[in-house]
Amino acid sequence: MEACEPRIQINILPVNSGDCIHLRFQSVNTWHNVIVDSGPAGTAGIFRALLNQIQSHGEHVDLLCFSHIDDDHIKGAERVFTSIGFAPSIIQRIWLNVPNDAIPVKDLNGIFSPKTVSAANKLLQAIVNHNIPFDAKVMAGQEYLIGDAIIRVVLPTQERLDAYYAEW
Repeated sequence: MEACEPRIQINILPVNSGDCIHLRFQSVNTWHNVIVDSGPAGTAGIFRALLNQIQSHGEHVDLLCFSHIDDDHIKGAERVFTSIGFAPSIIQRIWLNVPNDAIPVKDLNGIFSPKTVSAANKLLQAIVNHNIPFDAKVMAGQEYLIGDAIIRVVLPTQERLDAYYAEW
């Protein structure tokens, strides 16, 4: 019996108290990468190493999802995205649920208006600065096609999202 090449790889990165899950899968002859969360600030080097590894394979991150805006889920990306040498073209799309009025906007001088949630605001500013496409509202029932795989969103519902936005 011949051994099959793995078509799906799941990596759970050691980012201490946070999360960073890397899903890599093959569609025809193309590898795709989905990352869920990026860990806390102290493990930003692990998140950077993951991005470097993906880039060294000649691949990109098809989707970077943030489950929520707690520091242990977003600060790794915020540190990497605001550092020298970050290549934003590696990230094709980001999912980050934020209210529309929280998305930073630059004034005519290129200065961001202040917002109230600092960690998420820094990450959002980096995303906007690098012109990385992102969806600010991702809810149950939505689907996203990556290669021949369908990513189906199961949470949050509109009710949960409304409650989350009210806390924001």
